[in-house]
Amino acid sequence: MSDSLADPTTTEKILRERSERLARTPEAEDPGQHIDLLVFLLAREEYAVAAADICEVMPLKALARLPGIPTPVAGLTGWRGDLLTVLDIRTLYGITQPGLRDNRRVLVASAGDDTPDVLGILVDDVVGIRRTSKAGLQPVPPGVAPYREALLGIGPGGMLVLDAATLVSTYY
Repeated sequence: MSDSLADPTTTEKILRERSERLARTPEAEDPGQHIDLLVFLLAREEYAVAAADICEVMPLKALARLPGIPTPVAGLTGWRGDLLTVLDIRTLYGITQPGLRDNRRVLVASAGDDTPDVLGILVDDVVGIRRTSKAGLQPVPPGVAPYREALLGIGPGGMLVLDAATLVSTYY
């Protein structure tokens, strides 16, 4: 055993420093500085939406396609005893569209706290939640993505962050 650890004065000093460091109250973060993003996949690329705008993530069990409906509306599905309009945003952002797979998910998005308007966003899979700084969201430069109005910005790793409220208010 080392002599410095055997010395009671040194051991007491180390323990006191540790206890003081652990007893400190962490500095409170301003909740407005960060945003929790629900990250999802479309054609093996990561995209995100503010997690606060998502009511539910559900598997796509059935989708009724409607003839003559313009893109990006993919069709209707059942949700909590009602019909939910489902968007396939691939068409908005020029993503090639493979056929529907069995494990697709629908993000049920809301236009905000003060409205009951919701719609579904069809995704390939859900990756999870990531917290990022709001200041870290970069503006979308012209020409990078079509339909820029429905984007909050470019997030970590260059993923596009969608504005669910804009999608809901436009397509509800």
